[in-house]
Amino acid sequence: MKRFILFISSAIIFLNAAAFSVTACSSGINTNLLTESDPYEKYSKKLNTTFKGNEDINLLKEICEWLGTPYKYASSVKGKGTDCSGFVSGVYSAVYGISLQRSSYLMINDVEKVSQKNLQCGDILFFTNSSGKIYHVGIYLGDNNFVHSATSKNIGVKVDNLTQAYYKEHFYTGGRVKALKNKTNQTIVDNSSSKKESKKSDNSSSIKSTSYSEFSEVLNTKFSGNENLTLLAEIEGWLGTPHQAGAMIKGVGTDAAGLVAGIYKNYANVKLSNTPAKLVKDLKKISKSEMAFGDVVFFEKNGKIIYSALYLGDGKIIHCPATRRVLVSNIGDIQFNFSSAGRVNGVKTKN
Repeated sequence: MKRFILFISSAIIFLNAAAFSVTACSSGINTNLLTESDPYEKYSKKLNTTFKGNEDINLLKEICEWLGTPYKYASSVKGKGTDCSGFVSGVYSAVYGISLQRSSYLMINDVEKVSQKNLQCGDILFFTNSSGKIYHVGIYLGDNNFVHSATSKNIGVKVDNLTQAYYKEHFYTGGRVKALKNKTNQTIVDNSSSKKESKKSDNSSSIKSTSYSEFSEVLNTKFSGNENLTLLAEIEGWLGTPHQAGAMIKGVGTDAAGLVAGIYKNYANVKLSNTPAKLVKDLKKISKSEMAFGDVVFFEKNGKIIYSALYLGDGKIIHCPATRRVLVSNIGDIQFNFSSAGRVNGVKTKN
């Protein structure tokens, strides 16, 4: 009897493991890069939503900062009071610098309609009352979850689900903000950064951190307190930038080497190569034990340098995995082997 129970238990464990493997592979996510230090894990818990890892991390951070804000009609003040449209417009203003219509029934003019089956994180949801008039809005997260400022009992900003009877009955449509689509869905011809592109990239990220404690929270890294704050702000600004091969535009698209090159170009006007194999030749080689904030880390596969990242300290790096967005990870969690480290000559990285 004991052998039979052990056999059944083993079979259940095997089937669960197989199911997880199939799900992970079908999603296209590299599970080797999904670790406890991944900020998506933190926001998944706070928003009760399983994120894929390609959502805008700045958007998720901003939404979490509004959670618990009480409902207050005609207001839009984070932490103090907001109505539904005040919350949505406040988030879009803070994260993307986009001004939306202040009322829910007019806000629909700012979007292109999206069916429920095609909803993406960040899309705006519209709800109608019994007379068919749009009266409520929220922001879609994923897993049928959305975040909004609920009027009932002045609860305020919270997460609910579209399958709940009330929201299922009153859901009207989803909408993708036109201004955001025009801002991010663009073809990047080459890696040159014109003045126009630089101005656009500067406005694409919301940089709010001003102290080491704030940077430590956002970048999930314990800083020593002597890191250059301007460089830290530049690094934070790239967080959440989607992966795009051959690009290096903050908030729009970049790859692993483009991230490093883009950060140093914007911070110190230093021109670095935008491929890992060439980038390593631009730097002063240092040992792993010498690595400090602002140094570049290289990883190899089969003896070839194929990946790069920027070292933050505390064993953490900021990098841009293929098919995902710029994020912070433990250096030991990268799937490739450590190759070498390098330092940009003549650039001040500490105060």
